[in-house]
Amino acid sequence: MHASRDCGLTLVELLLVMAILGTLVAVVAPEGQRWVQDYRLKEATEMVAADLRLLRQGAVAGESTNWEIRFNFASDPHQYLIKRGLEIGGTKIVRRLPSGIAFEGSVVVGNGKIANVVRFNLEGTPNSGSIDITIPLMDEVSRRQRFVKVGGTTGHIWVTDRR
Repeated sequence: MHASRDCGLTLVELLLVMAILGTLVAVVAPEGQRWVQDYRLKEATEMVAADLRLLRQGAVAGESTNWEIRFNFASDPHQYLIKRGLEIGGTKIVRRLPSGIAFEGSVVVGNGKIANVVRFNLEGTPNSGSIDITIPLMDEVSRRQRFVKVGGTTGHIWVTDRR
């Protein structure tokens, strides 16, 4: 009986497998990075929307009419401020957006009025009156945008890909 060499790989086979894996990584890696950034953008818009919903909920319950969210806080497009009470000792929470995501420009109320502060009244409507509020967020690499919207007449908050 002869001992056979069927249990190993030749150098050519190994190089072929490495070339195939290298090609797959080169094709899949950029798509994976895009997926991660898309996820971060979605996460950021959902985070802002959730904070706005919490703010609105508190206002309707009558417990947080002094709460507000300030965008373009400290001229940093990567964060926003949740603030309660204008008096000394009020609560302040600084929220940072995920890496690579920023607010694009100012918060727009209706057809162009800039208002970087959002508040809700006891009826749950925002400080914009009957005009919708648009909060633009952007992936700084792909420049892809998503928007958090607040309905002026209803206070309804939603996330969309359309301005």
